[in-house]
Amino acid sequence: MRFMFAALGLAFCAAPALAETGYGCRFDVLCDATGCIQSRTGVELARAPDRTDAWIFLTEEATGIEALALTPADAAVQVFVMHVPGAETSLFTLYPDGRAVYTTHAADPATAAVTGHGFCEAAG
Repeated sequence: MRFMFAALGLAFCAAPALAETGYGCRFDVLCDATGCIQSRTGVELARAPDRTDAWIFLTEEATGIEALALTPADAAVQVFVMHVPGAETSLFTLYPDGRAVYTTHAADPATAAVTGHGFCEAAG
């Protein structure tokens, strides 16, 4: 489980509406098929500078993964998808109260999905 979330890094916390510039998020619990562990995993989700329909999912280890919004900007629940060919596909859900769920599915079907539970706040 730690390997799949090794790409995650920073640290932050709560957000209501879709932020203009992005979010900082902290995931305190990570779970896979074997159980859950406490974590201080952090990420940022920022608007892509050159596109209005794309976001960048930023971690400490990665320079950025393109994230596409699956919901309209004014939707109460925001959903984003990220895909790294040959590695993983991830779904990121942000609720109006700042709760966030991040699930990573490895390209190898024998590898269990990992889900992070946490909170996000709008970047200022």
